[in-house]
Amino acid sequence: EVCLGPAMEVVAAAMPLDNCGAAFREMYLHGELCDLTVKVSSKSHGDVEGVFPEQEFRTHRVALATVSPVLRRMLLSSFKEGQKNQIVLYDIDPGIFAKVVDFIYLGNVHVSSVDEMFEIGKVSDRLDIAVLSDSILSIASSKISDDNCWSILKGSRVCGLSCIADCTMMYILENFERVVGHAGFLAADEEMLSVILASDDLVCQSEETIYEILLSWIEHVNKGQKEGDENIKGIQLLQHVRFPLMDGEYLALEINQKTSFISHQSLLKALITEAAMWQLVPTKSKHMYRLQTLSESVLLPRKKSWLMKGSRIRHVLQGHCEEVQALKMYKNKLISGSVDTTIRVWNAWNCSCEHQLRRHRGAVCALEVASSLLFSGSVDRTICVWSTEDWTCLHTLTGHLKSVFALKFIGEQLFSGSDDGEIKIWDAKIFDIGD
Repeated sequence: EVCLGPAMEVVAAAMPLDNCGAAFREMYLHGELCDLTVKVSSKSHGDVEGVFPEQEFRTHRVALATVSPVLRRMLLSSFKEGQKNQIVLYDIDPGIFAKVVDFIYLGNVHVSSVDEMFEIGKVSDRLDIAVLSDSILSIASSKISDDNCWSILKGSRVCGLSCIADCTMMYILENFERVVGHAGFLAADEEMLSVILASDDLVCQSEETIYEILLSWIEHVNKGQKEGDENIKGIQLLQHVRFPLMDGEYLALEINQKTSFISHQSLLKALITEAAMWQLVPTKSKHMYRLQTLSESVLLPRKKSWLMKGSRIRHVLQGHCEEVQALKMYKNKLISGSVDTTIRVWNAWNCSCEHQLRRHRGAVCALEVASSLLFSGSVDRTICVWSTEDWTCLHTLTGHLKSVFALKFIGEQLFSGSDDGEIKIWDAKIFDIGD
């Protein structure tokens, strides 16, 4: 059992905080006017023998139906749950259900461990108590750490708590080099690592580092096996390593010094050989090369990190569907113009696309920013003037006979250069030709 630290109290309004909700709380605390008994047993439907904890909870039909669509359907159905004043729930620990009932009526629940969090999450998902599920996700998000992330990921996957699993997975992907230094990494199963290593969101300084981390896991899970054994666990995970993106010298020389334990494996040899061949193929001919062992997914850099020729590519912004021909910075925004005729405005801090501007009918070749205005020049022979406050198009300037390839704003004037051999000067105040 992994501790979350001091017991966490989750507070949320399961029922409306009005007179009606307050009345139900009072009646629950005093056991008044309870018209529904919920019998909870840790016994599963298939269990025949054994002693299983059971407990009955006196509740109110309307209160439970208000917060749980599942219980509401049961109570409104023609089955026995709808005809009697009792519901029987199997495969639920009574102690856990007591916390769920407290949350429904009182709006709070105490969670002391990861295991308890999982059990409460399972019940809330099973009964579709959305506000409790959201609260459990909030706890998980705030308590994920390098020490417990692997346990939380494994437990949430086993329990089918996909929201918590996704949240934890993102934490691991973004802090991969750090979290692999904790014991939980070596206990991770092959399926879990397959998802991580295949992800484009995996952040690591290089594919060489990812490979060496994977190698340490393979050696750990195959302890006791001799070098040369063919039955090596986890060997298929090598297919997720992006060998073609490794440094050529590392791929040719250093990698053999680090892989003595699995160097005999035919899959590794095939991957390294084809990656080296891929690096030798000229860029203009790569589209003709037919891959034998490598998959196409390992030919592209991961979205958030990439090391190549000594320069760190921190992020790859994706959105344009054709070549990007112009870039401009404005405050904390990156503005890009593309052959796809669109202009995109990106948040420079989180690299998300905040706006997509459409007005041009040809490739956007030039961008310029001045004051609260963005100017864009295009192959369609026009210059568009945009507001940087709401990113709407204010004016379209016409006059050039061919593509506009250059823009420069100086003083109160905009200068534009075109393929028609002319430079035009526009008055920024009236958007007309000055000379």
